[in-house]
Amino acid sequence: MKYFAYGSNMSWEELRAWCPNAEFVTIARLPNYRLDFTRHSRRRQGGVADVVPSSGDEVWGVVYDIPSDELAALDRKEGIAKDAYRRLHVRVTEPSGQRVRALTYTVVHKVPTELPSERYLDLILKGARERRLPAEYVRKLEQIERRRSGD
Repeated sequence: MKYFAYGSNMSWEELRAWCPNAEFVTIARLPNYRLDFTRHSRRRQGGVADVVPSSGDEVWGVVYDIPSDELAALDRKEGIAKDAYRRLHVRVTEPSGQRVRALTYTVVHKVPTELPSERYLDLILKGARERRLPAEYVRKLEQIERRRSGD
C-alpha cells in the first residue's frame, strides 16, 4: 500500500519503529491541501500535523510502500481506534509529474490551529531534510511558530 507521510512519519526512524519493512518510494506533493496543526496531543505536547483542503496550496511529503500486514500498526500509531485520525485516500504528484494513489491520514475532530512543540516540529523537519523535500518547502516548515518548552 502506498502511504503519503507529511508529518513526523516522514522521518525514517519514526516510521520504521511502527513499520519496519516500509520502503521509501519517492517524495511527492499533495495539491489543494495545506499543512495545519488541528489536534492537540498530550504525548507530543502541542498541536500535531494535519492536511486540510485549501485550493491552490500544497503539502509536500514522502511516499512509502507499507506492507499490508504492517498497516494495522500504522493505524494504531495514528489513533484510528481512538477517533484521532482517519484514513484518507489521495492522489499525490511526484516530481516527475506522475500521479500516484496513496493513503494518508487526516484529523477527525479538528480544533483551531495549535502550535506544535519544538521537539515535534524538529522531527518533521528532520524527515523533510532526510528526504530532501524542496528547499522552499523546508524553509516554510522552518518558519512555523512553535510552542516553547513550558508554554
